[in-house]
Amino acid sequence: MLQSEARYRVLLENLPQKIFFKDRDLLYVSCNDNLAHDLGMASEEVLGKSDYDFFPEDLADKYREDDIRVLESGETITLEESYIHDGEEFVVQTVKTLVEDENGEIIGVLGIFWDINRRKRAERELERYRHRLEELV
Repeated sequence: MLQSEARYRVLLENLPQKIFFKDRDLLYVSCNDNLAHDLGMASEEVLGKSDYDFFPEDLADKYREDDIRVLESGETITLEESYIHDGEEFVVQTVKTLVEDENGEIIGVLGIFWDINRRKRAERELERYRHRLEELV
């Protein structure tokens, strides 16, 4: 059992994405070190906290609403949303999905997200070039 847990942890810690698991009360049960680092603490220190402990109220409200939507609908959702790290706002793509235990009981929400700022900038630049091209034609 410990060996499989160690393999699981190696997988989580070597992904560049930020990963978290929240319980039904939307308190953090676990997260990978990438997310904990962004929050300025060790992953163990994140446990038992909520988004309100880390993010401005309006952003925490939005995260909570999305989590509740997943818990109530059972649907996996994919979002582009704001994320703040070191006082700087980023656009991230987030996937949130329901987590059930071995008996099919809902136990929380699993999320994974990654920075898409570079992609968004490229899309805006491409759109500017399209407009300029249309003006020439």
